[in-house]
Amino acid sequence: MKKIFLSLAVFSLFTGQLFSQFEYTVSLSQQDQVWPALQSFVWAKTDSKFLVAGGRTDGLHRRQPFASFDPAFNNSVMYVIDPTTGEAWNANLNALSQGIADQLSSSNMEFYQMDNLLICVGGYGYNTPTAGKVTFPNVLVIEVEETIDAIMNGDDVSPFIQQLTNQNLAVCGGHLESINNKLVLVGGHRFDGNYNPMNNPTFTQAYTSAIKSFTIEEVDGVYSIANYESFVDADLLHRRDYNLLASVDPNGENDLILFSGVFQATADLPYLDCVEIDNENTVSTIPNFSQYLNQYHTASMAMYSASNNQSAHIFFGGISQYYYDETGNLVNDVNVPFSKNISAVERNSSNEFSEFLVGQMPAYLGASAEFLPVNNEALWLANGVLNFDALTSTPTLVGYILGGIESSEANIFWINTGVESWASTKIYEVYITAGITESVEIAASSDPVQFRLFPNPTTDDIQIEFSMLRSAKVEVTWTNAEGKIVAVSDLGQLPNGKHQYLWTVPSDWASGQYLCSVRMNDEVKTIHVIIQK
Repeated sequence: MKKIFLSLAVFSLFTGQLFSQFEYTVSLSQQDQVWPALQSFVWAKTDSKFLVAGGRTDGLHRRQPFASFDPAFNNSVMYVIDPTTGEAWNANLNALSQGIADQLSSSNMEFYQMDNLLICVGGYGYNTPTAGKVTFPNVLVIEVEETIDAIMNGDDVSPFIQQLTNQNLAVCGGHLESINNKLVLVGGHRFDGNYNPMNNPTFTQAYTSAIKSFTIEEVDGVYSIANYESFVDADLLHRRDYNLLASVDPNGENDLILFSGVFQATADLPYLDCVEIDNENTVSTIPNFSQYLNQYHTASMAMYSASNNQSAHIFFGGISQYYYDETGNLVNDVNVPFSKNISAVERNSSNEFSEFLVGQMPAYLGASAEFLPVNNEALWLANGVLNFDALTSTPTLVGYILGGIESSEANIFWINTGVESWASTKIYEVYITAGITESVEIAASSDPVQFRLFPNPTTDDIQIEFSMLRSAKVEVTWTNAEGKIVAVSDLGQLPNGKHQYLWTVPSDWASGQYLCSVRMNDEVKTIHVIIQK
């Protein structure tokens, strides 16, 4: 028996907060099987089986340099898992050379599967020869099918793993992708020494602020690094621990989108801007858009609908400076806590971006987890983006959320003794259902009145949308942080259905929190709004 958790009821009127550009639901089903406890790992796939390696077996890193990233919690095992059958196989790294074993048990390696090769770059972990913690200046080339077969048969995996050295690729916390048949290592940093949160001199750190591109060449079974190039943009690429997703732009061209990440050059806070990387490695800020939810690396996926030329990028839980609380308020927490929010960033056919609150994870889950796609060629485009137009009104299994950090509370960092969070042993099946209509969503809700506004936070115009099952007299009221009513708009008697109203923020309003209330006959709906001048 599986425990079913419905994570959202469509980006819709049903949420009472936000509407989507196109209609779908996402639901999660937790498997009963207990899986390896892992976070910040790498993976590759063949058929229904996944090769999983690296990462850590504990939770959020601790504050004390002697306790943080304790080598005792390095993952020293390679796994093969089959979520369709619940089977798992493993092989210890002891048979490998010390250099390969050290790197393959490190955290936050960048990785990319290129046909039958899993390419792993860098990673932060314990280096046995120096008895210290480093970012490894190495690239691992792993032959996936052969390694999976060896693990399942109890054979030696070492013939199928090669390690290459290049100091330019000593990076962790970035992402590895492919553009124009070249591997591209985006962002990240080099971190050597013992972590501490107060920047005491126990480590050295340097952000790459770069896209580093290269190829992997093979001659007679021997691999090498070739065609290395580097492009630096200190403004847009100075970030790590972000999400990078393949996407499709309104012209039908494949690109990459770098979502948020940390840390700002002048503040220990996440970035709110996102960066587009086209197929020529040109980087640019996405204009007029800020990402407020799910800013750290988390389980994520992208999908594209060619029929309406729109994309959605979905983020499952994780860590975020902003989050929606249980009463629907957008909260700004500079401690950057764990968040249960599931969100989506959508791009429409006019290349405009919007962010939507989707739903809630069943716990503080998702940070440093991975989304593993199902093996169904009909569901996936060539760049690994889900083909939304292949979905139906029946729930479709599209992938799995594996591992990551599970936290007992939202804010644990300053009380972290090592037991407040842990590496998750759970797998959640991810289902997507297309084509849910607005009328069904309204009828499913016990609340006859629905109301949302966007963008929030905002600097200028706000689109207010509300829907009613019956005719009502409608009034919109704005209240400032001192409780004073600062604006009232009487919209008169309106018929049942969906209505839109554009509000322009007055130029003399100060930055801060406001309450926007929509009164429909005797019912009042209120949302906190953050205005940033």
